[in-house]
Amino acid sequence: MKNHWFLYILILFSVSCTDPQDPKIEPENFEKVEGNSHINDSKIFGLQVEGDRLYLLSELVPGYIDASGNIVATCCFLGGLSLNFEPSFSDDYMVRPIETLNGFIFFPKRGFGNPLIMNLEDAIGAAVNGGRIFADSKSTAFIMNRNFALNGNTLIFNILIDGELKIAMSDLEFDEGFNLVRAVNYKIFEPVSFGLDPQTKDLMIRSIQNTGNQWIAHITANSEDISSGKTYLIGKDSNIIGMDSPTEGDPEFRFFDYTVDQSGGFLISESHVGRISYSANSSFNNPKFITELNAPLKISALSDKAVYFVPGAGQMTAITNYLNPTSNNVLTFELDRTGLEANAIYSIKFFQGKAYIATDNGIFSKSLDNFWEEVRTN
Repeated sequence: MKNHWFLYILILFSVSCTDPQDPKIEPENFEKVEGNSHINDSKIFGLQVEGDRLYLLSELVPGYIDASGNIVATCCFLGGLSLNFEPSFSDDYMVRPIETLNGFIFFPKRGFGNPLIMNLEDAIGAAVNGGRIFADSKSTAFIMNRNFALNGNTLIFNILIDGELKIAMSDLEFDEGFNLVRAVNYKIFEPVSFGLDPQTKDLMIRSIQNTGNQWIAHITANSEDISSGKTYLIGKDSNIIGMDSPTEGDPEFRFFDYTVDQSGGFLISESHVGRISYSANSSFNNPKFITELNAPLKISALSDKAVYFVPGAGQMTAITNYLNPTSNNVLTFELDRTGLEANAIYSIKFFQGKAYIATDNGIFSKSLDNFWEEVRTN
C-alpha cells in the first residue's frame, strides 16, 4: 500500500484550535545554535537528553550541547554514514548504519574517542551470508526509518539475507582498543515468535524504541503495507509479548514513538495512522485513546503539554488538556516557528530551560516560556 505523505501532512495540521494560546507570551524567534563548523549547518538526525548533556548526531560529527549551551564534538570529522536512518542512543553509544549498509558505527558518548566499527560478516560470520541492514527504498527521503536499536550491550536490527527480511538480535562486545564491535551471541527470530505463519518470508521492523530493559516495536510481515502489523514488547531473553490496540474494534497496534510526561505517563503515537494514546505506565496496557491525526508523529512532552510533528516536515503542533480526567476536550494548536524558516524537523527535546530543534540545517533553540507561542498570523 502506497502512502501519500504530503496529503497526510495537510490533513494532520488541519486540526482546529478550540482555545487560543495564552496572549501573555512574548514573541521570540528561534535562533541557530552554533559552535562547531561541522555541526552548524549540517543535518542533525537525532537528539537525546542525558543528565547535563544534550547528545546529538549530525551527518558529519557526533557531540553534545552542555549545560551552558555550548556545542562539544566527541569525535573527529567522519564520512561514510548512511543518511537514511534515525540514530539509536544507548547509555554509552550513538549508533548509525554504515553507508554501504553492511554494518554499524558506534560513537562513544563519553570523552573524545574514535568510533567503533561493526562489520556484520566480520562480527557475526557465516550466518550473515552477505546480508545487509535493510533500508526501505520505498520511503520518501524525509521520513527516516529506524529499524534497529541498541539497548545496553544488545542490538536488535532488520537484516536482508538472500532476499528475505529477517529480525536479528545480538549481544555485543566492545573493543575500544581496536575500535571494533564483536557479536557474542547472535540469533534470528522465527515468524512464529510473533504469532505468524512459519512460511512468512519478510519480517520488517517499522519502528522500534528502547523501553527499560526491553524494546517496543511495530513489526509487519509485508514490506509493501506499512499500515499493517502489530506492536510487540521484545525482551533481551527473546520473550515476545503482543500488545493490544488502544482503540476498541481495531486489533492492530502500530507503535511509532512515545514520550514520558511529568506524571510518569506515556503518550504514544502509532505508525503511520497518527493515532495518539495515553498510558499511565510503561506496560502500555489499555492506553486511553486521545485522537487520530493521519500521519507518522514524533512526540515530546514537557510538564502538562506535548508537541508532535511529522519527522522531516516543518510544522509543530502542541497538545494540551490530555491529562484532565473529566474532559475529552483535548486542545491542539500550531506552534510558531519564526526563525526556523523552511527547515525540516527531525527531533525536539527540552533541555536546560530551552527547546532544541534538530533540523536539516543545524540546531535551533528557543526559551521554554516562549516555545508554546501559537503560530503568528501576521
